[in-house]
This record gives sequence, structure tokens and C-alpha cells, in this order.
Amino acid sequence: MTQSNVFQLIQKFADEQAVNATRDMPVDTGGGGGDHGDMEGRVTRLEIQFEAVRDDLKEIKSAIGGLRTTVIVTAITSVLAVSGLFYAAQSAMLSSFQTGLTVISTAISAAQSTPKSSESPAK
Repeated sequence: MTQSNVFQLIQKFADEQAVNATRDMPVDTGGGGGDHGDMEGRVTRLEIQFEAVRDDLKEIKSAIGGLRTTVIVTAITSVLAVSGLFYAAQSAMLSSFQTGLTVISTAISAAQSTPKSSESPAK
């Protein structure tokens, strides 16, 4: 879910909450002004609810920002860990290769320095 989808869902929720808050409050439609004198109170309650929604939205944005930081740090750490793993594997292979070269060169020099028993001494 993208960030814009989250904000759209939050906005939809806030709109539904505002509608639900005023749904149970009847308005007189009979020509006398329609508010029975308590329209100011209803508007005040809506303002309070809107401020609560705004505070919730700020908390959600903050949480998303923290989540973004966590994802970035995790990605960087994973790249470093994989790089370290490759380096360790490469070092182990290089060490094995060098050991093999040492064994082979030692065997070759030992074979070259010892005289063969089938040869007869020159006269």
C-alpha cells in the first residue's frame, strides 16, 4: 500500500467520522433557522473532532517517516552483510588456492632435487 493510498484511507475515515458525528443530531428544516440554537455547539464539537483527526494524521505521518528510516537502515545493513559474506567466501577460496599452489610447488622442487634411482652415474 502506497503512502498516498494510506492518506486517502485516512481522509475517507475522517470524513465518515464527521458524518457519523452529526448524523444523530436533527436539524429543524421548518423555516426557523434550522438549528434550535445549538448550531454553535455542533460546530464546536466538529472542530474538536477535526483536531483529533489532525493529531492522529500527524502521528501516522511520523510513524511512516520512522518506518521509512527503518527500511533504509535494514537495506543498507543487508547489503553490507551480503558483501561481507562474499568477501569471506572469496578469502577462503583464495587461501585454499594458495595452499594448493604451495603444496604443488613443494612437491615439484622435492622431485627435482632428488636424483632418480634408475639413472646410472656418468663415467
